[in-house]
Amino acid sequence: MRVVFPFVLFLLSFGAARGQQVHLQDAYRSWSVTYPAYLEDRSGSLSFQQALAATRHFTPATIPVPNFLGNLSKAIWYRFDATNTSTDTAWFLEIKGGYMHQQTLYQLFDDGRVDSLALYGDQDFTARPVRSSNLVFPVHLQRGERVSCYLRATSKSLIRPYGICTPGCRAIAHLYCR
Repeated sequence: MRVVFPFVLFLLSFGAARGQQVHLQDAYRSWSVTYPAYLEDRSGSLSFQQALAATRHFTPATIPVPNFLGNLSKAIWYRFDATNTSTDTAWFLEIKGGYMHQQTLYQLFDDGRVDSLALYGDQDFTARPVRSSNLVFPVHLQRGERVSCYLRATSKSLIRPYGICTPGCRAIAHLYCR
């Protein structure tokens, strides 16, 4: 406890809880996003712009991908940053657990551009950008580009860590892109 408390104070001293920093380097590896920052949206009504404005209220995770089973919040926002130092430009954010209700990924780039995509656990595979029983979001990053990812989950059971990887990664070798 004595070690954790000063560390939390150190993180909070920066003002905004940025969440885990992922540096994408190797084309054949996947990176687990296990310690994202999170924000509970009790009413489930926060828009992306409101979540963005509330960045300082995000809490750095102290346990791997906090699970909110039994929580009264209608939505949870997760936040992490990814920087591409690889020559690969096509990446995927994979969320394991097809029982999820809705997950929406908002990608905020340094140039102010925002890309978003909503996926549903009961969505037909042919309507998904990547045909998989998991929810897989395409993430396109040029070499040297950084993106802040905001994931809005209306399911409270993000139990397993999620990860980001390339198409060549063995973790998603079974997937077929449209």
